[in-house]
Amino acid sequence: MSKKSRRNITRRIIARKLIVISCLLAVTIISGCEFPGSLNTPGPTTPGATPGTPGGLTTPPTTDPNLPPSYYDFPEPEAPGISVKSNEQAIIDYSNSNLGYFMARSLVGTQTLFRVLIIGPGEQQYNFILQPNSDFQAFPFPFGNGTYTVGVYENIEGDRYSTVIAHSLDVTITDEFAPFLRSNQYVDFNKNTKAVSKAAELVAGIDDMLEKVEAIYDFVISNFTYDYELAEAVQSGYVPDLDAFMEKGKGICFDYASLMTAMLRSQGIPTKLVIGYVGDVYHAWISVYSDEHGWIRGIIRFDGHEWTRMDPTYTSNSDNPAIIAFVGDGANYHPIFFF
Repeated sequence: MSKKSRRNITRRIIARKLIVISCLLAVTIISGCEFPGSLNTPGPTTPGATPGTPGGLTTPPTTDPNLPPSYYDFPEPEAPGISVKSNEQAIIDYSNSNLGYFMARSLVGTQTLFRVLIIGPGEQQYNFILQPNSDFQAFPFPFGNGTYTVGVYENIEGDRYSTVIAHSLDVTITDEFAPFLRSNQYVDFNKNTKAVSKAAELVAGIDDMLEKVEAIYDFVISNFTYDYELAEAVQSGYVPDLDAFMEKGKGICFDYASLMTAMLRSQGIPTKLVIGYVGDVYHAWISVYSDEHGWIRGIIRFDGHEWTRMDPTYTSNSDNPAIIAFVGDGANYHPIFFF
């Protein structure tokens, strides 16, 4: 068989992979995955995160001088101040709404809980915790084109919130992939993030997009394990800290999904971090886009003997046949949120 023929077979095999990230080690473990809730379900400040330093901005640069600058040539969210709504407590910068995101910043140096609420077309809602006295943080317009109301709200007591600032606007996203190539609060990375330099190292010399996905996937399943203690203790409001996850080497499904999403986006591969249900429990996984196949979700992987669902969290932690069967059944996956 010629080298070209072998390469074509390899590409066909890779093309049939689903990049699904799950924390499915056992049904009882999944209770550790907590994600968005209503505005009336407040959570603590992010465990392990340092307010005011999103994305590891205070860490030394980790870019590899042996790699060309093109490996780090990805778009980063910006707050240029062209279209702004602000007061003495918070700023909302929606200058780049056409790229599918806005920026928000708290100006109040307090531990009072602030949340960002996004209400989109059809009254669909997402909400996020906004760190006090923070740098600008990026948030998506997750429901496509339409009329949005975005606001910052302060927790008064219990489940009661008051409006700090809010703004309504019409959003027309000119590049459908733009929101899935940039950093946001749940996929927080920049050129100094360790995951970015690692991704650049892993794909050096690889031109094929799906082979890049494979290289990053293999790294994730080989180098991280599930954090049982965190799964037991995590509360609503948890946000992955990618540098901390890289350093610790273990985390929950949200960490796995955020890490792989950041690594792929940093290489110009449109990637969605998906949060939803697997069975009756919360999960996090991803889907990726290729020009040839569109959004890859629900496809399977050939391991040399049989076809199975690709699941980095599970793959790196368990070979339980019952779990393999459960993960392999795409009917169990029900997406709700996309970031």
